[in-house]
Amino acid sequence: MSTQLIKALRAETGAGIKACQDALKATNQDYDAAKAIILTSITPKDGNQRVASKGLCAIDLTGDEAIIFEVNAETDFAAKNPYFIDLLGDLKAIFKSCDAVSATQAKKCLYDGMSVAERIEKASVLVSEHLSLRRFYRVKKHQSQTFGVYVHQGGKVIGLVILDGKDDDLAYLIARQIVAATPTYINWQTLDEETLAYERMMFEKTHDPFDQHAFEVHLETLSLIHQQDVSNPVKTIRDHLENAHAAVVDFFRIEVGQGIENKLNCRLDIPCDGSKITVMPVY
Repeated sequence: MSTQLIKALRAETGAGIKACQDALKATNQDYDAAKAIILTSITPKDGNQRVASKGLCAIDLTGDEAIIFEVNAETDFAAKNPYFIDLLGDLKAIFKSCDAVSATQAKKCLYDGMSVAERIEKASVLVSEHLSLRRFYRVKKHQSQTFGVYVHQGGKVIGLVILDGKDDDLAYLIARQIVAATPTYINWQTLDEETLAYERMMFEKTHDPFDQHAFEVHLETLSLIHQQDVSNPVKTIRDHLENAHAAVVDFFRIEVGQGIENKLNCRLDIPCDGSKITVMPVY
């Protein structure tokens, strides 16, 4: 039996020597057939798992629809693993042909007779880390509107904006702004009283005595259209919008690990991402 075939199978599937030998023996040294046997028989390893707060986000644009999702892993190394990268590509293709609108539904989408949840489980074994589909969003726009997308660090952070009007360059500029400046609202002046009361309460915790002007300046830093353009601080996003006679309909910012609390079992991957969710609702 060829030791080279065994080594290749082990490197590609992560299976043990005995499993590779048995698969090759059962297929008369047919490498592809042996690989298929191993990939359909491998099961996840039991044991304590570190919190999965790393990984990548991904986005796929098709016409007037955007699909955004996040796959978490235990370490940053997983995001560079070819099996992890292949998984993201497969999920993009699967989600295009599936009507899921939530992560729960997305996990049930089928791929060659296998659910997305099962596909991720198999990838977890190959990557040797716990993987999970944590977030999934399907966003639709009107034909008269424009999607703007900016992907940072290969998918660590993704910004998406829906622009009322047709201006690809402006949409891209605003998506980049969303990633860099982390806005929370489109325009603080249109916020409801409950949200304003919450922001005031949080502001008062660090500002005593309270100053209305300082509070409004603070709100502008959270407001997309009032923020200074990160690439040209002389102008605000509102300046760009007014010049183009355009408006922001909605925006979305997704970052790997948002909202995942730091846990003690992050033994080999410290610090775990404890960032807070700062996402504008998307319909």
